[in-house]
Amino acid sequence: MGVTVTVPQSEANSEDRDTLELLLAEVPGLSRLECTHRFSGGYSGSRVYLAQPTFGVTAAPNPWIIKLGTAAETQAEDAALVLAKSFVQSNLLASKLHVKIDGEHGVLVLDYAAYQGRTPVDLEFTMRRPESEEAVRSVVAALAAWSNSPQWHLRNLPRSLKDWCVPKLEGLPPRIRETMGLPTVYSPDFGEAYANPAYHLTRDLPRVEVLSPIGFAHGDLNLRNVLFAREDGHAVVTAKPVFIDFRHARQDGYSLTDLAKLEACIRYQQMPLIETSDNLSQMGAALLRQRETIEISIT
Repeated sequence: MGVTVTVPQSEANSEDRDTLELLLAEVPGLSRLECTHRFSGGYSGSRVYLAQPTFGVTAAPNPWIIKLGTAAETQAEDAALVLAKSFVQSNLLASKLHVKIDGEHGVLVLDYAAYQGRTPVDLEFTMRRPESEEAVRSVVAALAAWSNSPQWHLRNLPRSLKDWCVPKLEGLPPRIRETMGLPTVYSPDFGEAYANPAYHLTRDLPRVEVLSPIGFAHGDLNLRNVLFAREDGHAVVTAKPVFIDFRHARQDGYSLTDLAKLEACIRYQQMPLIETSDNLSQMGAALLRQRETIEISIT
């Protein structure tokens, strides 16, 4: 007999269920998989579930994190997880249990050993809670540990900037893409004209080589790629972040990119949503302290 998969009906269609039943049919002894929660948002086409596996009639002690996506994304993340294990402490990772790729689809199964009885939350959710500063501190401490032994190399920064940004230009709103042929754009908010980044990114940029710290980098440390367990009392366990989605990880990345991405997400996505000046001041101070800490450790 194969495995029976259930999914939250309001959040996933039968295609996900059927695909998971096909891809997980070879997991020895697996009889049932109940996907209890689908993590919202995300910046790829993958769907991520928290799921409870049952072997025979016995529920597994830990739930799984199930990542269902394209074959290419699954292959990339599977390879990157092998790399990440060489640089990231094991307790900060959800260990791989199973990977299966079949045609266009792939699934990656991770053991969520940090589970403490409640559905985990991501850093984006935690930023709206009183534990936000402690959460940021623990995340930065973790990335400082994997960034603290860089090799210094000359890198062409404009080339790197194009490599990062050009693939994202197609995702801009149509009204923004229409201006890509203009070297300057007018901002009605500020009443001035500015150089148009999209225009220059699609053209040759002068070579500028800078001595840069190079080492392991997660590559996409946004607020949804960090999970925190919750206790039965709903308290967020901020001291134990778990990092996911390593498909962009590399061992020759810029050592400060993870901190820069994290800071940009907090500063430009979350700080405008913070309602009180006290919380805003605390978060700004926390960011400054953590930036100084990691910059000192790297340099």
